Amino acid sequence: MGRRIPEFDSIITLFPGGFKPHNQYIVLAMEKTPTQPKSNSKYRLTVIGLIIFAALVFIDPFGWFTPPSVFRPGVKPENAQEYARVIRTRGENAQDFLIDALQTHDVVYLSELGGLKEEPLFLAQTLPQAVDQGGADVLGVYFLLAEDQDAIDALLSAPEFDQEKAKELLFNRLPLWGYQEYLEVLKAGWVVRQRESARAQSFRILGLNIRQNYSEISSEDDMKDPAKVRTILEPGIPDLAMADTLTGYLEDHPDSTVLAYTTREQAMPEVDLRMYTEQMEGLGYPDQYQFARILHRRGYRDVAHITFHSPWPTNNTQNRSQYPAEGTVDAALDILLSDATIPDLPVAVPVSGTAFAEVEITDTIYAYGFGEDEQGTLYFGDMADAFIILQRLNRLHGATPIPHFVTAENFDQAKETFPGPISSDIRIEDFQTFIRKYAENRSNILSDMK
Repeated sequence: MGRRIPEFDSIITLFPGGFKPHNQYIVLAMEKTPTQPKSNSKYRLTVIGLIIFAALVFIDPFGWFTPPSVFRPGVKPENAQEYARVIRTRGENAQDFLIDALQTHDVVYLSELGGLKEEPLFLAQTLPQAVDQGGADVLGVYFLLAEDQDAIDALLSAPEFDQEKAKELLFNRLPLWGYQEYLEVLKAGWVVRQRESARAQSFRILGLNIRQNYSEISSEDDMKDPAKVRTILEPGIPDLAMADTLTGYLEDHPDSTVLAYTTREQAMPEVDLRMYTEQMEGLGYPDQYQFARILHRRGYRDVAHITFHSPWPTNNTQNRSQYPAEGTVDAALDILLSDATIPDLPVAVPVSGTAFAEVEITDTIYAYGFGEDEQGTLYFGDMADAFIILQRLNRLHGATPIPHFVTAENFDQAKETFPGPISSDIRIEDFQTFIRKYAENRSNILSDMK
Protein backbone atom coordinates (compact mmCIF):
# COMPACT_ATOMS: atom_id res chain seq x y z
CA MET A 1 0.00 0.00 0.00
CA GLY A 2 1.40 3.42 -0.95
CA ARG A 3 1.41 6.44 1.33
CA ARG A 4 3.08 9.82 1.52
CA ILE A 5 5.37 10.64 4.38
CA PRO A 6 4.21 13.75 6.31
CA GLU A 7 5.21 16.83 4.35
CA PHE A 8 7.91 19.05 5.73
CA ASP A 9 8.17 21.62 2.97
CA SER A 10 6.73 22.39 -0.38
CA ILE A 11 7.32 23.36 -3.98
CA ILE A 12 4.89 24.69 -6.52
CA THR A 13 4.32 24.95 -10.22
CA LEU A 14 3.51 28.51 -11.21
CA PHE A 15 1.60 29.24 -14.40
CA PRO A 16 -0.29 32.28 -15.73
CA GLY A 17 -3.26 32.98 -13.51
CA GLY A 18 -2.57 30.31 -10.92
CA PHE A 19 -0.31 27.85 -9.18
CA LYS A 20 -0.25 24.20 -8.21
CA PRO A 21 1.19 23.11 -4.85
CA HIS A 22 3.26 19.94 -4.69
CA ASN A 23 3.43 18.73 -1.11
CA GLN A 24 4.79 15.22 -1.44
CA TYR A 25 8.55 15.19 -1.40
CA ILE A 26 9.39 11.73 -0.41
CA VAL A 27 7.01 9.16 -1.82
CA LEU A 28 7.26 5.96 0.13
CA ALA A 29 6.04 2.48 -0.66
CA MET A 30 5.07 0.98 2.66
CA GLU A 31 3.72 -2.31 3.87
CA LYS A 32 1.47 -2.15 6.93
CA THR A 33 2.14 -4.42 9.82
CA PRO A 34 -0.88 -6.58 10.73
CA THR A 35 -1.52 -4.48 13.82
CA GLN A 36 -1.15 -1.04 12.25
CA PRO A 37 -2.76 1.65 14.43
CA LYS A 38 -4.54 4.62 12.92
CA SER A 39 -1.49 6.89 13.19
CA ASN A 40 2.22 6.61 13.97
CA SER A 41 2.20 2.99 12.83
CA LYS A 42 5.30 0.97 12.06
CA TYR A 43 6.12 0.61 8.37
CA ARG A 44 8.69 -0.99 6.17
CA LEU A 45 9.73 1.87 3.91
CA THR A 46 11.17 1.85 0.44
CA VAL A 47 12.08 5.22 -0.99
CA ILE A 48 10.78 5.57 -4.54
CA GLY A 49 11.00 9.34 -4.80
CA LEU A 50 12.84 12.28 -3.27
CA ILE A 51 12.06 15.51 -1.47
CA ILE A 52 12.39 19.00 -2.80
CA PHE A 53 12.89 21.74 -0.27
CA ALA A 54 11.66 25.30 -0.72
CA ALA A 55 14.36 27.02 1.32
CA LEU A 56 12.58 25.98 4.53
CA VAL A 57 10.15 28.85 4.41
CA PHE A 58 6.93 26.92 3.80
CA ILE A 59 5.79 28.16 0.43
CA ASP A 60 2.63 26.14 0.81
CA PRO A 61 3.13 24.77 4.28
CA PHE A 62 1.59 21.34 4.52
CA GLY A 63 -1.00 21.96 1.80
CA TRP A 64 -2.69 25.04 3.20
CA PHE A 65 -4.13 26.11 -0.15
CA THR A 66 -7.40 24.26 0.46
CA PRO A 67 -10.70 25.50 1.91
CA PRO A 68 -10.94 25.78 5.71
CA SER A 69 -11.94 22.60 7.49
CA VAL A 70 -10.44 22.52 10.98
CA PHE A 71 -11.27 19.94 13.62
CA ARG A 72 -11.35 21.21 17.22
CA PRO A 73 -10.00 18.48 19.53
CA GLY A 74 -12.01 17.75 22.65
CA VAL A 75 -10.46 18.50 26.05
CA LYS A 76 -11.81 17.11 29.32
CA PRO A 77 -13.51 19.90 31.33
CA GLU A 78 -11.39 19.31 34.42
CA ASN A 79 -8.22 19.47 32.34
CA ALA A 80 -9.37 22.63 30.59
CA GLN A 81 -9.93 24.24 33.99
CA GLU A 82 -6.35 23.43 34.99
CA TYR A 83 -4.95 24.83 31.74
CA ALA A 84 -7.01 27.98 32.29
CA ARG A 85 -5.61 28.26 35.80
CA VAL A 86 -2.06 28.08 34.44
CA ILE A 87 -2.69 30.89 31.98
CA ARG A 88 -4.49 32.97 34.62
CA THR A 89 -1.87 32.58 37.35
CA ARG A 90 1.38 31.99 35.44
CA GLY A 91 0.86 34.12 32.36
CA GLU A 92 3.17 37.13 32.01
CA ASN A 93 3.48 40.12 29.74
CA ALA A 94 4.99 38.62 26.59
CA GLN A 95 7.62 41.31 26.08
CA ASP A 96 8.77 41.05 29.69
CA PHE A 97 8.89 37.26 29.46
CA LEU A 98 11.09 37.38 26.35
CA ILE A 99 13.39 39.93 27.99
CA ASP A 100 13.73 37.72 31.07
CA ALA A 101 14.53 34.72 28.89
CA LEU A 102 17.28 36.66 27.12
CA GLN A 103 18.74 37.74 30.45
CA THR A 104 19.01 34.15 31.65
CA HIS A 105 19.97 32.16 28.52
CA ASP A 106 22.69 32.26 25.89
CA VAL A 107 20.29 31.53 23.03
CA VAL A 108 16.54 32.14 22.88
CA TYR A 109 14.63 30.61 19.98
CA LEU A 110 11.46 32.51 19.08
CA SER A 111 9.55 30.43 16.55
CA GLU A 112 6.70 31.23 14.20
CA LEU A 113 4.35 29.48 11.84
CA GLY A 114 5.36 31.93 9.12
CA GLY A 115 3.36 34.16 6.82
CA LEU A 116 1.22 35.66 9.58
CA LYS A 117 1.00 39.37 10.30
CA GLU A 118 1.15 39.34 14.07
CA GLU A 119 4.17 37.06 14.62
CA PRO A 120 6.94 39.10 12.94
CA LEU A 121 5.17 42.30 14.04
CA PHE A 122 5.58 41.22 17.68
CA LEU A 123 9.28 40.68 17.03
CA ALA A 124 9.62 44.10 15.39
CA GLN A 125 7.83 45.84 18.25
CA THR A 126 9.82 43.98 20.91
CA LEU A 127 13.29 44.11 19.36
CA PRO A 128 14.44 47.46 20.85
CA GLN A 129 13.59 46.25 24.37
CA ALA A 130 15.12 42.84 23.65
CA VAL A 131 18.41 44.60 22.94
CA ASP A 132 18.30 47.40 25.53
CA GLN A 133 16.85 45.40 28.42
CA GLY A 134 17.29 41.77 27.44
CA GLY A 135 20.86 42.16 26.28
CA ALA A 136 20.44 40.56 22.87
CA ASP A 137 23.62 41.11 20.85
CA VAL A 138 22.32 39.63 17.61
CA LEU A 139 19.07 38.59 16.00
CA GLY A 140 19.51 35.57 13.75
CA VAL A 141 16.72 35.16 11.17
CA TYR A 142 15.78 32.37 8.80
CA PHE A 143 14.30 34.75 6.22
CA LEU A 144 17.61 36.32 5.15
CA LEU A 145 20.66 34.82 3.47
CA ALA A 146 24.00 34.42 5.20
CA GLU A 147 25.72 35.45 1.95
CA ASP A 148 23.99 38.85 2.21
CA GLN A 149 25.56 39.64 5.60
CA ASP A 150 27.59 42.61 4.37
CA ALA A 151 24.45 44.13 2.84
CA ILE A 152 22.47 43.49 6.04
CA ASP A 153 25.16 45.22 8.10
CA ALA A 154 25.17 48.16 5.68
CA LEU A 155 21.38 48.44 5.87
CA LEU A 156 21.42 48.70 9.66
CA SER A 157 24.29 51.19 9.81
CA ALA A 158 22.98 53.54 7.10
CA PRO A 159 21.86 57.04 8.19
CA GLU A 160 18.42 56.43 6.64
CA PHE A 161 16.46 53.21 6.44
CA ASP A 162 16.55 52.00 2.83
CA GLN A 163 13.26 50.18 2.27
CA GLU A 164 14.17 49.17 -1.26
CA LYS A 165 17.38 47.53 -0.08
CA ALA A 166 15.44 45.75 2.68
CA LYS A 167 12.97 44.44 0.08
CA GLU A 168 15.89 43.24 -2.01
CA LEU A 169 17.26 41.27 0.95
CA LEU A 170 13.92 39.52 1.45
CA PHE A 171 13.66 38.89 -2.27
CA ASN A 172 17.15 37.41 -2.48
CA ARG A 173 16.19 34.71 -0.04
CA LEU A 174 12.89 33.93 -1.72
CA PRO A 175 11.05 35.84 -4.45
CA LEU A 176 7.70 34.94 -2.87
CA TRP A 177 8.38 36.21 0.66
CA GLY A 178 7.15 39.73 -0.01
CA TYR A 179 5.44 40.67 3.25
CA GLN A 180 5.55 44.01 5.00
CA GLU A 181 5.91 42.70 8.55
CA TYR A 182 9.30 41.16 7.74
CA LEU A 183 10.43 44.57 6.50
CA GLU A 184 9.31 45.94 9.86
CA VAL A 185 11.72 43.56 11.59
CA LEU A 186 14.59 44.95 9.53
CA LYS A 187 13.48 48.51 10.22
CA ALA A 188 13.35 47.73 13.95
CA GLY A 189 16.95 46.55 13.72
CA TRP A 190 17.89 49.81 12.01
CA VAL A 191 16.12 51.77 14.78
CA VAL A 192 18.18 49.92 17.38
CA ARG A 193 21.41 50.84 15.62
CA GLN A 194 20.52 54.54 15.72
CA ARG A 195 20.71 54.53 19.51
CA GLU A 196 23.81 55.72 21.31
CA SER A 197 24.49 52.83 23.70
CA ALA A 198 27.48 50.61 23.01
CA ARG A 199 25.25 47.53 22.82
CA ALA A 200 22.91 49.17 20.31
CA GLN A 201 25.83 50.33 18.19
CA SER A 202 27.19 46.79 17.98
CA PHE A 203 23.83 45.05 17.45
CA ARG A 204 23.54 42.97 14.28
CA ILE A 205 20.92 41.00 12.39
CA LEU A 206 22.40 37.76 11.09
CA GLY A 207 21.12 36.16 7.92
CA LEU A 208 21.19 32.43 8.59
CA ASN A 209 19.78 30.79 5.50
CA ILE A 210 21.17 29.72 2.14
CA ARG A 211 19.87 30.01 -1.39
CA GLN A 212 18.99 26.69 -2.96
CA ASN A 213 19.51 25.73 -6.57
CA TYR A 214 16.37 25.21 -8.64
CA SER A 215 18.04 25.74 -12.02
CA GLU A 216 17.62 22.08 -12.98
CA ILE A 217 13.90 21.97 -12.10
CA SER A 218 12.05 23.15 -15.17
CA SER A 219 9.19 20.65 -15.35
CA GLU A 220 7.16 18.36 -13.16
CA ASP A 221 9.06 15.42 -14.67
CA ASP A 222 12.25 16.92 -13.27
CA MET A 223 10.82 16.46 -9.79
CA LYS A 224 10.88 12.70 -10.40
CA ASP A 225 14.50 12.67 -11.52
CA PRO A 226 16.70 11.92 -8.47
CA ALA A 227 19.80 13.43 -10.08
CA LYS A 228 18.05 16.73 -10.73
CA VAL A 229 16.37 16.78 -7.35
CA ARG A 230 19.71 16.38 -5.62
CA THR A 231 21.02 19.50 -7.35
CA ILE A 232 18.63 21.56 -5.21
CA LEU A 233 20.73 20.82 -2.16
CA GLU A 234 24.10 21.33 -3.85
CA PRO A 235 24.59 24.69 -2.08
CA GLY A 236 23.99 22.92 1.24
CA ILE A 237 21.31 21.62 3.57
CA PRO A 238 19.47 24.67 4.97
CA ASP A 239 19.19 23.58 8.61
CA LEU A 240 22.81 22.47 8.71
CA ALA A 241 23.99 25.65 7.00
CA MET A 242 21.98 27.79 9.43
CA ALA A 243 23.48 25.92 12.37
CA ASP A 244 26.98 26.34 10.95
CA THR A 245 26.45 30.09 10.55
CA LEU A 246 25.26 30.57 14.11
CA THR A 247 27.91 28.21 15.49
CA GLY A 248 30.57 30.27 13.76
CA TYR A 249 29.24 33.44 15.31
CA LEU A 250 29.05 31.92 18.81
CA GLU A 251 32.59 30.59 18.54
CA ASP A 252 33.82 34.07 17.65
CA HIS A 253 31.61 35.77 20.26
CA PRO A 254 31.30 33.28 23.15
CA ASP A 255 29.83 35.86 25.53
CA SER A 256 27.05 36.97 23.20
CA THR A 257 23.34 36.61 23.77
CA VAL A 258 21.45 35.45 20.68
CA LEU A 259 17.79 35.79 19.76
CA ALA A 260 17.10 33.36 16.91
CA TYR A 261 13.87 33.81 14.94
CA THR A 262 12.97 30.65 13.05
CA THR A 263 10.12 28.46 11.97
CA ARG A 264 8.67 26.22 14.67
CA GLU A 265 10.07 23.06 13.09
CA GLN A 266 13.59 24.47 13.17
CA ALA A 267 13.44 25.55 16.81
CA MET A 268 12.95 22.37 18.86
CA PRO A 269 16.34 21.74 20.47
CA GLU A 270 15.39 18.56 22.33
CA VAL A 271 13.31 16.80 19.67
CA ASP A 272 14.48 14.70 16.74
CA LEU A 273 11.73 15.24 14.18
CA ARG A 274 11.54 11.91 12.43
CA MET A 275 9.63 13.42 9.53
CA TYR A 276 12.74 15.49 8.83
CA THR A 277 15.42 12.90 9.46
CA GLU A 278 13.67 10.27 7.31
CA GLN A 279 13.20 12.71 4.46
CA MET A 280 16.85 13.67 4.53
CA GLU A 281 17.91 10.04 4.74
CA GLY A 282 15.76 9.34 1.69
CA LEU A 283 17.75 11.97 -0.16
CA GLY A 284 20.98 10.29 0.79
CA TYR A 285 21.82 12.51 3.77
CA PRO A 286 21.67 10.34 6.91
CA ASP A 287 21.98 11.69 10.44
CA GLN A 288 20.55 15.11 9.64
CA TYR A 289 18.64 17.16 12.19
CA GLN A 290 16.76 20.41 12.32
CA PHE A 291 18.54 23.70 13.14
CA ALA A 292 18.13 23.98 16.94
CA ARG A 293 18.62 20.25 17.42
CA ILE A 294 22.00 20.49 15.66
CA LEU A 295 23.07 23.28 18.00
CA HIS A 296 21.89 21.26 20.98
CA ARG A 297 23.97 18.28 19.85
CA ARG A 298 26.95 20.62 19.51
CA GLY A 299 26.68 21.51 23.17
CA TYR A 300 24.63 24.72 23.14
CA ARG A 301 22.28 23.79 25.98
CA ASP A 302 21.70 27.11 27.78
CA VAL A 303 18.72 27.86 25.57
CA ALA A 304 14.99 28.53 25.72
CA HIS A 305 12.37 27.95 23.06
CA ILE A 306 9.34 30.22 22.98
CA THR A 307 6.78 29.59 20.25
CA PHE A 308 3.75 31.53 19.13
CA HIS A 309 0.25 30.17 19.60
CA SER A 310 -0.61 29.59 15.94
CA PRO A 311 -1.79 26.57 13.92
CA TRP A 312 0.17 23.34 13.78
CA PRO A 313 0.34 21.05 10.71
CA THR A 314 -1.59 17.79 10.53
CA ASN A 315 -2.62 15.26 7.92
CA ASN A 316 -6.00 14.75 9.59
CA THR A 317 -7.90 17.79 8.32
CA GLN A 318 -8.73 18.95 4.82
CA ASN A 319 -6.45 21.97 4.99
CA ARG A 320 -3.84 20.11 7.03
CA SER A 321 -3.92 22.60 9.88
CA GLN A 322 -4.82 21.97 13.49
CA TYR A 323 -5.29 23.70 16.82
CA PRO A 324 -1.96 23.79 18.69
CA ALA A 325 -1.20 21.43 21.56
CA GLU A 326 -4.25 19.22 21.01
CA GLY A 327 -6.62 22.17 21.51
CA THR A 328 -5.66 22.62 25.16
CA VAL A 329 -4.78 26.31 24.91
CA ASP A 330 -7.98 27.22 23.12
CA ALA A 331 -10.08 25.19 25.56
CA ALA A 332 -8.49 27.23 28.35
CA LEU A 333 -9.11 30.49 26.50
CA ASP A 334 -12.80 29.61 26.18
CA ILE A 335 -13.02 29.45 29.98
CA LEU A 336 -10.99 32.61 30.54
CA LEU A 337 -13.11 34.57 28.10
CA SER A 338 -16.36 33.30 29.59
CA ASP A 339 -15.45 34.38 33.11
CA ALA A 340 -13.57 37.52 32.00
CA THR A 341 -10.29 36.48 33.64
CA ILE A 342 -8.09 36.33 30.56
CA PRO A 343 -4.80 38.22 31.02
CA ASP A 344 -3.97 41.16 28.81
CA LEU A 345 -2.66 40.02 25.44
CA PRO A 346 -0.07 39.28 24.28
CA VAL A 347 0.67 36.94 27.15
CA ALA A 348 3.49 34.43 27.55
CA VAL A 349 2.68 31.16 29.31
CA PRO A 350 5.30 28.73 30.60
CA VAL A 351 5.07 25.12 29.46
CA SER A 352 7.88 23.76 31.60
CA GLY A 353 6.71 22.97 35.12
CA THR A 354 3.01 23.32 34.31
CA ALA A 355 0.18 21.04 33.21
CA PHE A 356 0.89 21.99 29.61
CA ALA A 357 4.20 20.12 29.76
CA GLU A 358 2.32 16.82 30.14
CA VAL A 359 0.03 17.29 27.13
CA GLU A 360 0.60 14.28 24.88
CA ILE A 361 1.07 15.38 21.28
CA THR A 362 -0.39 13.07 18.64
CA ASP A 363 -2.56 15.00 16.19
CA THR A 364 0.19 16.73 14.23
CA ILE A 365 2.91 15.66 11.84
CA TYR A 366 5.44 16.78 14.46
CA ALA A 367 4.50 13.53 16.22
CA TYR A 368 5.24 11.37 13.17
CA GLY A 369 7.15 8.31 14.35
CA PHE A 370 6.66 8.93 18.05
CA GLY A 371 5.23 6.02 20.00
CA GLU A 372 7.32 3.68 17.85
CA ASP A 373 10.60 1.98 18.60
CA GLU A 374 12.69 4.03 21.01
CA GLN A 375 11.03 7.33 20.18
CA GLY A 376 8.60 7.21 23.09
CA THR A 377 5.79 9.72 23.49
CA LEU A 378 6.03 13.34 22.39
CA TYR A 379 4.88 15.87 25.00
CA PHE A 380 4.34 19.60 24.67
CA GLY A 381 7.07 20.05 27.25
CA ASP A 382 9.54 18.37 24.88
CA MET A 383 8.76 20.88 22.15
CA ALA A 384 8.80 24.27 23.87
CA ASP A 385 9.52 26.02 27.15
CA ALA A 386 6.76 28.59 26.71
CA PHE A 387 4.23 29.93 24.23
CA ILE A 388 2.97 33.41 23.44
CA ILE A 389 -0.71 34.07 22.85
CA LEU A 390 -0.95 37.11 20.59
CA GLN A 391 -4.69 36.80 19.95
CA ARG A 392 -7.33 34.13 19.62
CA LEU A 393 -6.52 32.17 16.47
CA ASN A 394 -9.45 33.58 14.51
CA ARG A 395 -8.19 37.11 15.20
CA LEU A 396 -4.81 36.50 13.62
CA HIS A 397 -4.24 37.46 9.98
CA GLY A 398 -2.16 36.58 7.00
CA ALA A 399 0.83 38.82 6.42
CA THR A 400 0.56 42.07 4.43
CA PRO A 401 1.76 41.72 0.81
CA ILE A 402 4.35 44.24 -0.35
CA PRO A 403 3.13 45.96 -3.53
CA HIS A 404 5.43 45.49 -6.52
CA PHE A 405 7.69 43.03 -4.72
CA VAL A 406 8.40 41.38 -8.07
CA THR A 407 9.16 44.00 -10.70
CA ALA A 408 10.49 44.23 -14.23
CA GLU A 409 13.95 44.77 -12.75
CA ASN A 410 14.02 41.57 -10.71
CA PHE A 411 11.62 39.43 -12.76
CA ASP A 412 14.39 37.33 -14.35
CA GLN A 413 15.90 36.60 -10.95
CA ALA A 414 12.45 35.71 -9.62
CA LYS A 415 12.05 33.12 -12.36
CA GLU A 416 15.55 31.74 -11.82
CA THR A 417 15.13 31.32 -8.06
CA PHE A 418 11.49 30.26 -8.00
CA PRO A 419 11.21 27.01 -5.97
CA GLY A 420 9.68 24.76 -8.58
CA PRO A 421 8.67 24.40 -12.23
CA ILE A 422 7.55 27.61 -13.88
CA SER A 423 5.63 28.26 -17.09
CA SER A 424 7.51 29.92 -19.92
CA ASP A 425 4.77 32.54 -20.28
CA ILE A 426 4.61 33.46 -16.60
CA ARG A 427 3.97 37.12 -15.81
CA ILE A 428 5.02 39.48 -13.03
CA GLU A 429 1.43 39.69 -11.84
CA ASP A 430 1.37 35.91 -11.32
CA PHE A 431 4.05 36.25 -8.67
CA GLN A 432 2.12 39.06 -7.00
CA THR A 433 -1.06 36.99 -7.14
CA PHE A 434 0.67 34.13 -5.40
CA ILE A 435 1.97 36.38 -2.63
CA ARG A 436 -1.49 37.84 -2.11
CA LYS A 437 -3.37 34.52 -2.27
CA TYR A 438 -0.96 32.90 0.17
CA ALA A 439 -1.76 35.56 2.76
CA GLU A 440 -5.48 35.38 2.03
CA ASN A 441 -5.51 31.62 2.52
CA ARG A 442 -3.74 32.06 5.81
CA SER A 443 -6.46 34.47 6.92
CA ASN A 444 -9.25 32.21 5.69
CA ILE A 445 -7.99 29.20 7.61
CA LEU A 446 -7.47 31.24 10.78
CA SER A 447 -10.98 32.71 10.59
CA ASP A 448 -12.38 29.17 10.78
CA MET A 449 -10.54 28.40 14.03
CA LYS A 450 -13.10 29.43 16.66
